[in-house]
Amino acid sequence: MDLRIVIATLNSEHLLRGCLSSIYNNTSLTKFETVVIDNASTDNTVAMIKSNFPKVKLIRNKKNRGVAPARNQGLKSVSANYVLLLDADTSVASHAIDDLVQFMDKKPQVGISGPKLVSPTGELQYTCRRFHNILIPFLRRSTFLNFVGSSRQLEKFLMQDWDHASPRRVDHVIGACQIIRNELIERIGLLDNRMFYGWEDTDYCVRAKQAGFETWYFPQATVVHHEQRITKKKLFTRLTFENFKSMALFFLKYPSGVFGKF
Repeated sequence: MDLRIVIATLNSEHLLRGCLSSIYNNTSLTKFETVVIDNASTDNTVAMIKSNFPKVKLIRNKKNRGVAPARNQGLKSVSANYVLLLDADTSVASHAIDDLVQFMDKKPQVGISGPKLVSPTGELQYTCRRFHNILIPFLRRSTFLNFVGSSRQLEKFLMQDWDHASPRRVDHVIGACQIIRNELIERIGLLDNRMFYGWEDTDYCVRAKQAGFETWYFPQATVVHHEQRITKKKLFTRLTFENFKSMALFFLKYPSGVFGKF
């Protein structure tokens, strides 16, 4: 088996249908299996999977376990060469998965890679990033202030000073779509189970770097991302709280990261 695709979902029936359809319709060169971990959805997600995608291995949780714990259920006992962590609100373009696998095959030093993510209208999303200090998360929540949104610090963090047209080694790629070498998982273990929502992807890239692996951005593979940005739609929700908890844990793990040093 070349690849295991792991998708954690919660009440995303229609988005997940499109995601799974794109995987099976647009992947022809890669031998893969798909695991969906459902975090206690109350919509028609489970029935939709059983009716339309019988090949999918479905894991049903009795409660919402959060992102990292759910994904870890799919990361255990992997026999494939790679794992693809994929959000339910994505759809992969033609041969995107095949191209990611081939890219990883050619670069054994790469532990994690991410594709080019675009909006449904084709607009580039800045999803490969530089490691940052503790100020950046607060600046990102203040982009409604024009001087913040155009600040040099955010531009540097989001790598907006680069055209995103060619493969490049980067500090981290976001967890909406990450392909991970199984050798890396065996070396450093699973995602941090304490991170309920957010930061588990950045944390894993830091751990990969510490273990001697590289993280790359590979824009020749394209994935459409129907970005939800849940924590920015409402200021005070449980997910906002969980995101801040994960952030606090992240900087407690890497004290020098407060100053952007990893």
